[in-house]
Amino acid sequence: MSGMIDPTIMDILKKAVEQANLGHKIEARAYFYDILTLDPNNEYALLWQAYLSDDPYKAIGFLERLLKLQPGHKSARAYLNQAKQRCDELEKRQKSSIYVNSFNPVNNSSSKSGLAVPYLGDYLVQQGLITPNQLEMALRLHRDLKERGHPKPIGRVLIELGYINNDQLNRWLQQQNDDLENFYLRN
Repeated sequence: MSGMIDPTIMDILKKAVEQANLGHKIEARAYFYDILTLDPNNEYALLWQAYLSDDPYKAIGFLERLLKLQPGHKSARAYLNQAKQRCDELEKRQKSSIYVNSFNPVNNSSSKSGLAVPYLGDYLVQQGLITPNQLEMALRLHRDLKERGHPKPIGRVLIELGYINNDQLNRWLQQQNDDLENFYLRN
């Protein structure tokens, strides 16, 4: 990276790297996000965001942005190749996934499970707010956290991965509540 770094960005960068080194990925990503808000082309933040991302598709986006700025960046090129390999692996798994092969949204008031109201993930995919790949990634992390004794609701996982925000989750929860009330009133 050329030139001097703005002192405000440098302070945030120090906090971000400290959080990353402590293993606090979510906090670190939030600091790096703040840096990219102030400087969308900050090469350090782009590389770190790619490195810390749980989603190889997002990592590719950060790395491609960095490589547009610095085409000869060897670390970014190596990470990009790794992220692309990871995406290929995910796509191969997805093709054989029971969830993806059985996903066939009928409408917003029913799901593949036959429930009166679709699961959050089904709903978000139906609405185009997330992709099936993102849902698969979130469900995998959700299961992994549960297996390690740190369960989190899928909505929280989706927010922490950056796929949805609190407002979108709250809108879904309200929609789910309204749909359930309507279902029970009809039956």
